[in-house]
Amino acid sequence: MSTRPIPRAIENWFPTKWSEVVGNHDVKLQWKNMIQRGPMNMVISGPNGTAKSRMCQLGLRSMLCRHRIDDLDPCGVCDTCRNSSGRMASLSGVFVGIHDAACCVHMVDCLTVSAGELRVLSRDSSIEDPTTIVCLDEIDALVRRDIFNEIKNACDQSPASWIGTAISLKPRKAKARRQPIVQWPPEMNRRFGRRIGTELPNEVNLQAWIHDRCREWEINLENEQVVLDIVKRSKLRVRHVLEMLAIGASNPGRTLTDSDIRSFNFVNPD
Repeated sequence: MSTRPIPRAIENWFPTKWSEVVGNHDVKLQWKNMIQRGPMNMVISGPNGTAKSRMCQLGLRSMLCRHRIDDLDPCGVCDTCRNSSGRMASLSGVFVGIHDAACCVHMVDCLTVSAGELRVLSRDSSIEDPTTIVCLDEIDALVRRDIFNEIKNACDQSPASWIGTAISLKPRKAKARRQPIVQWPPEMNRRFGRRIGTELPNEVNLQAWIHDRCREWEINLENEQVVLDIVKRSKLRVRHVLEMLAIGASNPGRTLTDSDIRSFNFVNPD
């Protein structure tokens, strides 16, 4: 059976086991501790393209799965895994509750969720269950969009476990002046006491990861220099690596060339 995904599927790829996540040892260890011992309130912060959302999707699927296999990977074949894989894959929409899973999970894309949808979530009876998990992707967007008040009381008082992701929790300087500071409301600070940061992979690990993905997806490399150029051009961001591999998958013979890498439309992910 062919394992050759189409380019769009490569761009939107999510890992299905922990060994497919490159780097981020501390974050993976935290997720595995939660899978074994139960979830906790936590926010994961780090630059765009450092697998925050991808690790959340994998960690939550593993929590939902009742038949986890080696290294705490979700089995991928049970009803829970099949029902969660499609709708969780993009972290879009408001929330997902999987029946017959080990726990109920609500997943919120904070960049697109509406105030009305947040009000519905804040009234949902499941968030009064301590085994429920609420995952807020790009949580700082709720403050920027001025809609955090719709979920403020739930965030402060719900006995569910709340997990968030954010690009940065600190203000940055740009052209000698500070960018606008997103002030976290007290309810957020009380809820997300545990904070952990993502990290960029080292060059050697990322090169090995690229070779693994190319073998799995049957993508050919014009020469070994292509891998070195991918690492350099992507600035170690997995998201941009996937975009480059998708270009290779769209080429004749599924071959990625030096020319492809040089002409890649790189946009600063931060």
